Amino acid sequence: MKEIIKIERKRILNKKFLILFFVVLLLFSVNNSYYAVKNYDVLNNTGVVQTWKENLTHGKENTKVKFLKEDYLLSLKNKEESSSYVDETNLEDLVAMNYDGKKVQDLSDKEIKSFYSKRLSNIQEMLDDSSRINYTKSEKEKMMEQAGQLSSPIPMDYAEGWKVLNENMRKFMPLLLVLIALILLPLFGSEPQTKMKDLYRSTRYGKKKLDRARLITAFMVGIVLYLFGVMLYTIVMMTPFGWEGGSQPIQSNAATFFSVYNITYIQQIGINVLIGLLAMIFLIALTLLLTILTEGVMTGAVIIIFFWILLLLFDQIPLYPVNHLFANFMPLRMTDFLHYYTENDIYRIMGNSFTGLSWTALVSAVLSILLLILAVVFSDMKRMKKL
Repeated sequence: MKEIIKIERKRILNKKFLILFFVVLLLFSVNNSYYAVKNYDVLNNTGVVQTWKENLTHGKENTKVKFLKEDYLLSLKNKEESSSYVDETNLEDLVAMNYDGKKVQDLSDKEIKSFYSKRLSNIQEMLDDSSRINYTKSEKEKMMEQAGQLSSPIPMDYAEGWKVLNENMRKFMPLLLVLIALILLPLFGSEPQTKMKDLYRSTRYGKKKLDRARLITAFMVGIVLYLFGVMLYTIVMMTPFGWEGGSQPIQSNAATFFSVYNITYIQQIGINVLIGLLAMIFLIALTLLLTILTEGVMTGAVIIIFFWILLLLFDQIPLYPVNHLFANFMPLRMTDFLHYYTENDIYRIMGNSFTGLSWTALVSAVLSILLLILAVVFSDMKRMKKL
């Protein structure tokens, strides 16, 4: 079995494919990183006032051991001139989120003192006024209890690299998953022109062994390529920003300020990578099933591409029932990670409430197993017919 896996792995991972895979991911990562850092250039009518390097350096130097509490808010409120450095704009974004677009300078002393209670009241209002979900009393209480467990005051240390990585990972994941699926298509889409063909087609047991080896190879190769791609993207994205701030709570980012999940940026990345891995396993299982049924690389590729186009169309029509019942369990929506932390989606199953994050992971795993079982069954059926 090991020898078969080794041969199959070499067959699909030749140097040309590996170089192309690496180059495409590297170019995409560098492009994402470039535009991410350029967003930190501060401009006026005459051009660049502060470069991204100056902006980030100022942020690193001026956010050490700073917390989002009354004295920090008051110091910025009483400051004669506001700046555009990232450490101050981060705070301004959080204030705007909490107080419906207000600036720090417009806050009263009472509003400053009640900053965290205002956050909780905003979350409560979101749950009460949700047009998508009619939360039960116990569901609201549970989420409010989670939201109230946020350790305050929030540390405001520099963490721009982790914020950018979390926000941009959703752009990278679909590309990575599609590339992996296309690389794996030849496993069942065509027979290798080697002595293995005669050796393992000669008997029923031999062909069965070959098919099982290919299934194992698909997941082994997929996982290795996935982890390599994630590591490459992480390094390229984080290098200009630095690795500081991974232990900061995600609530120090305006995008996830109202999240009820009390986790750090590193934990958020870990969750995102795990969900992305589940999405990849689902896509591999689907790819194997399609290539076993069609027995053609081009046919399988066309179906995979059509599948992603369909998911993109669903993504352009953000209907809650469609997302809730279908798109949430498909790779594109699964890797659009932000909604896990901000939308408070729930699934009610047999009297129990599950978060969108946990239920998506569970359903995706079950669907992957079912697709894999179907792939094995159809592979066995086709083998029996050819004997």
